[in-house]
Amino acid sequence: MTENTMDKSATFDCGTSETQFTNGDKLEKGCFNFGHSIQELSKDDGLKQTQININSQVIGQSTSIEYPTLRAFIKKMGVLAFILDIMIILLFIVFVVLGETGVIPAHKRGFTCGDASISFPFTGDTISAGVVLGSVVVPLFIMWFVEVLRAQSHSSRLAVWKRSLCISLYWFNKFLIGFGVHFALVDAMKSFMGESRPHFLDSCRPQEAINCTVGTFISNFTCTNTEYPVQLVFDSYRSFPSGHSSVGNFVGLFVAWYLYRRFPSTGSKWLVPLFQTLSLIWGVACGITRITDNRHNWWDVLIGGIIGLSFAAYTAKCLCHNFKVFRTSWSDEHLETSSLPLRSENQLLSVTTNGKDDVNSQCA
Repeated sequence: MTENTMDKSATFDCGTSETQFTNGDKLEKGCFNFGHSIQELSKDDGLKQTQININSQVIGQSTSIEYPTLRAFIKKMGVLAFILDIMIILLFIVFVVLGETGVIPAHKRGFTCGDASISFPFTGDTISAGVVLGSVVVPLFIMWFVEVLRAQSHSSRLAVWKRSLCISLYWFNKFLIGFGVHFALVDAMKSFMGESRPHFLDSCRPQEAINCTVGTFISNFTCTNTEYPVQLVFDSYRSFPSGHSSVGNFVGLFVAWYLYRRFPSTGSKWLVPLFQTLSLIWGVACGITRITDNRHNWWDVLIGGIIGLSFAAYTAKCLCHNFKVFRTSWSDEHLETSSLPLRSENQLLSVTTNGKDDVNSQCA
């Protein structure tokens, strides 16, 4: 990488409180960008060539990037840590499956005889559970597509696709962590609350509801419906909160947040808001159809949506660090981190990571 117009040289030391340029300019800190270390920027006056030192390695005109393999990833994080993560994931999956299938019994809250709010017929789902859960993988493809769009045109096509996929998988991993915790919480609340669905009497057909006195509260009941699957009968008293609403809003807000932070500038002021609106509409549709299908009460949908939105915001803000990526390709136009006070686009800085779990250390 050759730079003929640079007239500044500087030495950066993370152990000092400031960095001095030869022309009098100063940088107030020696460390920037969440642990990235500014090491050295030097200029060879004879060759007119800038050298960027990263971890004591000099990068010149061409740089080869070795993308992490599964074996390298496991070695880096440690075998024990990898096994622990797998065990936690399996534990979450087993817990949700046992809760959804009724192996873990749900609390029976009871019902009032003659209650019209639980007397609606079961009509099925406008948006099935399979479609909602299938939407969980959509953010991965959206992020991959956007990262490819953001890549510089002079990079090789294979390198662009690999790095874009790596970045997308990194954030999708964080997405799955937030989603898994949120989904397990919602499922646990369903079993703990034991609230009857609007179609409870039709789906459960409790024996105690036959010839009961109107207004009498029945705390213990036995479902007698054999026409519907056992899981559907069991699910008739797991209404609060709405899983469809929580999942739909989680996915919708996460995608909208990502598009706001990462979608490349196109000059259009309406394109990104349009995509964000469509994403958020998905969450709203998942909630509203649960009411119109007589599958949930309005408060089930409201609380489910709040839970989904809250966990999506936490995932995007805290786990994904607001989708910040420090550019590691020195051929990019400039470094795009607001916390790094650049003097000009021609001022090149060397950056290293300190081993933190960030997208740069995983996809550099």
